[in-house]
Amino acid sequence: MSEIEQQWAQWHAGHERQLADPHGFLAITSLNFLNATPQRFPDAPGSWSTGPDGPVVELAGGETLTVDGRP
Repeated sequence: MSEIEQQWAQWHAGHERQLADPHGFLAITSLNFLNATPQRFPDAPGSWSTGPDGPVVELAGGETLTVDGRP
């Protein structure tokens, strides 16, 4: 295998790892555009909106959201 082929193989393996990461591109289940009005989506808990500081989620009783293993 030539040097360029080895470099490409390394890049490709790294790229595949990024895609398969739990928060990588392949983890996307839907693409939703937020606005100031809270909206519910079938693949995520809570009501989602956006505000001056970024995304906002309001969870109802019994709903949880885990990010990086933390509620």
